Amino acid sequence: MATLRELRKQAKELGIPYEKDTTADALQELIVEKMCRMELDGGAAPASTAPAAPASSTIADLTPAVRKPITKAPEEAATPSTPAVAPESSPAPTPTPSPVEAAAAGIGKLKIGEPSFADDVEINEGDLNTEFKSQASKYASYANAEAYAKGKAMTAKLRLEVVDAEMTKKIRERLLAEGTKPTEKMIQSEVILSPEYQAAQQQLIDANRDADIARGAKEAFAQRRDMLIQLGSAKRQEVDQIGMSLREKAKGVLDTKAA
Repeated sequence: MATLRELRKQAKELGIPYEKDTTADALQELIVEKMCRMELDGGAAPASTAPAAPASSTIADLTPAVRKPITKAPEEAATPSTPAVAPESSPAPTPTPSPVEAAAAGIGKLKIGEPSFADDVEINEGDLNTEFKSQASKYASYANAEAYAKGKAMTAKLRLEVVDAEMTKKIRERLLAEGTKPTEKMIQSEVILSPEYQAAQQQLIDANRDADIARGAKEAFAQRRDMLIQLGSAKRQEVDQIGMSLREKAKGVLDTKAA
C-alpha cells in the first residue's frame, strides 16, 4: 500500500480536499472515488493536473519553415540576393502528464515477464546504492497504477449494473407490449444473452484482470524492497569481514617487525 505521504501528494494533484488527521485508507478511498467520477464524466482530468499531451505532429509539421525569397522591383533585379532562411524552431517541451495519465500509461507496463517490468524489478547487485535510491519512486509508480486499475474495475462494475437495469426495464416493457407475462428468470436470461450486457461484462473482466496484475506488480516491488534490505545487510557483513581480516594481517605484520 502507498504511504500516507504519497497518498496526500496524489490527493493534492487530483484536487481532493482532506484533513490533517485523514488516514491512509480514507485517502485511498477518496482517490479511487475521484477516479471513478472522472471515468463516469468521460475521463476529464481535474483543473489542477497538467494538460494532456498534444497530438503527435506529422512530418510536415516538424519541417522548419523556410522563407521565400523577397521579389524585388525591376530596377533592383540585377542585384543578386540570398533568400533568408528562418532558424530552426526548437521542439516544444513535452507537458508533464497528470497522475491519472501516468497511471494509465503504467498499466501497459504491468505485464509480468515483459522486458519493461523485468527491467524495473531487477536488482543490480553491483550498484546497490542506485537500486536503493530508485526503489521508492518505482514502488510509488506501480502503487499509483494499482489505484488507477482499481478505479477502472469499480467503474466497470457500476457500468455493468447500469446496463443490467436498463436492459431489464427494456425487455420487461417489450414483453408486456407483446402480451407476454414476463418472469424474472425469463427477463434475466434475455439480459445475459444481450450484446450490451456481454460487452459490459467483458469490460469488467478485463478491468479486474488489470487490477490483479497491478496488485501483483506492486507486491513484487514490496518483495524487492525486502530483498534490497537483505542484500545491503549481507554487503555490510562482507565489508566488515574484509576489514577485520585486513586488521589481523596488519597486526601480524607489526608483531613480526616488533619481534
